[in-house]
Amino acid sequence: MKKALFTLALSFLSAFVIYGQDNKAFEMQTLSSSSSSVGGYGSLNTNFSSFRDLGMVSMGVNGAVVINHSFAIGIEGYGVFPSTEFSDFTTLDTTINTTLTGGWGGLHFEGIFSPEKAIHFVIPVSGGAGWLGYINKYNSYHENNPYDNYDYLMDDTFFWYIEPGAGVEMNIAKFFRIYLGATYKFTTGIDLKNTPENELDKFNARLLLKFGKF
Repeated sequence: MKKALFTLALSFLSAFVIYGQDNKAFEMQTLSSSSSSVGGYGSLNTNFSSFRDLGMVSMGVNGAVVINHSFAIGIEGYGVFPSTEFSDFTTLDTTINTTLTGGWGGLHFEGIFSPEKAIHFVIPVSGGAGWLGYINKYNSYHENNPYDNYDYLMDDTFFWYIEPGAGVEMNIAKFFRIYLGATYKFTTGIDLKNTPENELDKFNARLLLKFGKF
């Protein structure tokens, strides 16, 4: 099933490339009248999802080259905001609190449809590798060192992912766009204690603030 979904996502990507080559029937005021153009953008990203029935927020950045206004290729990177805490990790017959940490990143592609419109449709596809782990924050007080704090890595895992999505983008200014959408992350599975293997395989809400030349 996952193999079929991966193939579908790659088919979407191929369609983006074809669309980017053919979609030249518009003109943007701030760009030259050349038959082809190259721009680029950087973005600040926030993802909203869940992990083991608790909310999970991940934050990151994108950097991409925009070709002919309608196709973008670049890189992305995300880190888990360390606020998701669990209390079911047992070691030496003692239950301790752990916090989820980690991140992921890789290549990022976008098909941008009718980008000259104030509100337009975008289909992103990204893929790469990631790492997650549970850490235990140990705090103790000593007279000679009152700030004796340690982070112990209790368990961790590595995974690969591919993440297609869809959303709408708004042209706020010539150099600034806001993207709102959703994605679905497919992974090769994670191997963490007390955690389902497919825990990351789910929908994510996504907000991007893009700055650049589009």
